[in-house]
Amino acid sequence: MPRTLPALLAAGALLVAGLAVADPPGPRHGPPGPPDPVEAAAKLSEALGLDAATTETIEAILTESMARGKAIADQLRDVGEAVRAERALDAPNDKKVVKLVHQAADLKADLELLRMHTGDEIGALLTAEQKARFDAFRRKRFAEQHRGGPRPFGPPDGEGPDDDLGPLFAPEAL
Repeated sequence: MPRTLPALLAAGALLVAGLAVADPPGPRHGPPGPPDPVEAAAKLSEALGLDAATTETIEAILTESMARGKAIADQLRDVGEAVRAERALDAPNDKKVVKLVHQAADLKADLELLRMHTGDEIGALLTAEQKARFDAFRRKRFAEQHRGGPRPFGPPDGEGPDDDLGPLFAPEAL
């Protein structure tokens, strides 16, 4: 599961970590809960130098996106429980399991589309320079989340134009 903080900045990946549970106050133990849209917008504002109006609009976008994502994640959790229950039977119905697995895949695709559209909606509010930095970070974040082997095309890791995003997106800046 992707880390929450970079997902906040990427905004398109905001809804992955812990959408089905609330983020309790106090110190965190275990996986992080859902990101706070106000905090996420503030971090994005600081990183990209956004004005107050744009930051407020981004807060609204993130709040709406998180609500929609939570609804999808709740459905996904229910489908997962149904798959586990069916597989636990002595004679599971293969067709039912396949149908549920396809349903889960569709819900995961819906979450990915929501992430993508949220990021695109935020990107539309940015200046050309801000958008370039935002998009570069999203590409880098996507690559980090989907590591698993060498890149099928392009230069080796560490040699591409997006590999050095500078101090703005350095881990300590997040």
